[in-house]
Amino acid sequence: MTAFFRGASYLIEGYKMLSHPSLRLWVVLPFMGNLVTMALLLSGLWTQVAAIEAWLTDFLPAMLAWLTWLILPLLFILLLWAFSFFFIMLLNLFASPLLSILAEKTNQILASTEIAPPTSWQHMLIEPLKRQGQKWLYAVPRLGGVALLMMLPIVGQTIGPVMWFCLTSWLLAVEYGDYFFENQQQNFAATRAAIQKNRWLHFGFGCATMVMLLIPFVNCLIMPAAVCGATKLWYDTTKKAN
Repeated sequence: MTAFFRGASYLIEGYKMLSHPSLRLWVVLPFMGNLVTMALLLSGLWTQVAAIEAWLTDFLPAMLAWLTWLILPLLFILLLWAFSFFFIMLLNLFASPLLSILAEKTNQILASTEIAPPTSWQHMLIEPLKRQGQKWLYAVPRLGGVALLMMLPIVGQTIGPVMWFCLTSWLLAVEYGDYFFENQQQNFAATRAAIQKNRWLHFGFGCATMVMLLIPFVNCLIMPAAVCGATKLWYDTTKKAN
């Protein structure tokens, strides 16, 4: 379990790197996008919870009305958990060119070397978007499988949320760890193989990212922090291997 907690600590390292002068521009842009996304998320959640509250009020008899105040907070947390993941993955899709540059800048700081900027618009825009498509193809079938499991009575409601948390944490580790490999011009299969080889390290990082994603205000910087943290994790891992 040492590797798990060490992996989680890299997210904190990512937050620490956000104040570096060379990264500020590439931190501010994802931050603004994340701020707007989280505002839309909370607005949508409030609408859904209000609708469910009205339904529960009509459905439950008067003697059980107190259950509404027990169910709604739990429901809000579950919806926030699920919607936060999908919103952040969707935002990553559109912000991937910026996040790719942020990972490259972070690697440059860690290596104390100059890295040549991208030479074409294809490398800056098309390649990150193609990479995101590969990640979605990897994630969607797995998410669908767990979602189907959660529909099963008793078993689904018992182990389904745990499996959902573990899977989304793993997918976040893959999502943010892949930027390092993309900048090293290695394919997505190489990312998956490397993460499998160091699974506890990256699972710890993914779990920390998922937890931070649920904390208001802190989660507004989760994207750039996770990119910086995952890049530092891979830089240290690669340096140690060499």
